[in-house]
Amino acid sequence: MQLNKFIFMLLCVFFLQFYLAELLSINMIRPDFMTIFILYTAIKFGRFYGVIAGFILGLFTDLAGVGSYFGLSSLTFSLTGYLTGYLKDQYNRLIPLYFHLTWIGIIFL
Repeated sequence: MQLNKFIFMLLCVFFLQFYLAELLSINMIRPDFMTIFILYTAIKFGRFYGVIAGFILGLFTDLAGVGSYFGLSSLTFSLTGYLTGYLKDQYNRLIPLYFHLTWIGIIFL
C-alpha cells in the first residue's frame, strides 16, 4: 500500500467519523468508522498496518480532545489492530465459526 494513499484514507476516516457519525446516529448509537477501518486494514494488510492505523487514528482522536486520558485511544486502537492482524490469512486455517467468534470478541474488547 502506498504511503500517501494510506495517509489520505486515515484522514478521510477521521473526518468521516467526526462529521458524519452524528448524522447517522440512532438513539445515541453512532457507527464507529475508525474501528471498522482498523479491522479492515489489519485483516487485509496484517499486524503492522493495523497497529500503525490504530495508533494514528487514536492519536488524532486524543488530539481532538474526545477522550479523558491522553494516549488511551491510541493504545486501544493499536491493540485492536495488533490482535486483528493475527487473523490475516487465518480464515482457511481456523474453523469459520472460531474465526468469526475471534474477531467479534476483539471488537468487544
